[in-house]
Amino acid sequence: MHNKRIWLGITATGGLGLTWLIQRRMARTTAIASFTRFFEKTFEPEKARRLTQLMCNRYAELLAERPLPDKKIKRNHLTRNIIPGLALYQVLLQVHGGDQHTALADVDAAFRAWTLDRFQGPLAPMKILPTPFGLFKVMFFMRMKAFPEEDHVVVENNATRLVLHTKHCFYLDLLTEYGAPELTPSFCKTDEVIAEMFPAGVKFIREHTLARGDNFCDFQYVSG
Repeated sequence: MHNKRIWLGITATGGLGLTWLIQRRMARTTAIASFTRFFEKTFEPEKARRLTQLMCNRYAELLAERPLPDKKIKRNHLTRNIIPGLALYQVLLQVHGGDQHTALADVDAAFRAWTLDRFQGPLAPMKILPTPFGLFKVMFFMRMKAFPEEDHVVVENNATRLVLHTKHCFYLDLLTEYGAPELTPSFCKTDEVIAEMFPAGVKFIREHTLARGDNFCDFQYVSG
């Protein structure tokens, strides 16, 4: 029992450290900076500079168009994720002559690079630590504090499975108001990119999303 308590303490400490690393990395790796690098890798230098300027201008315009949410958590998601992503998408729509399919394919590529920028380094230690699922759950619940509490319900939590359902999506609601609900699945896909960085002992399963018209989004994390 004593050894178990010691290990639980180490696990919790590890979860705190990894969560801190992720939050610090996310603060330093902004969406706009990552999307700028995407433009630089995808287009000729002059075009990349022009698109970056258009994106930054559109980001500023979107910020000025409406009041920001009162709650800090929602305000952070709007200013750090949703509006940068929307500005990127709208610029790419211009580049591709209004072709949503092609623009969204580029968005998915940019979002993938952005997600790897934020999580690849901080999640790397999980691959070498023992009992990764227990540590994963500690870190996961700490990370969930950065999301609106009313959006998620834990429906299963045991030694081998952690399952959450979301019946209300702040991202889908906001993007619908902005006239771009089709952008929501691109944000959903970042969960799958993050899951690629999990250790072998943690699997991510998703069968439903609100963005596809289902009644809820599911987040299923399974040991083994």
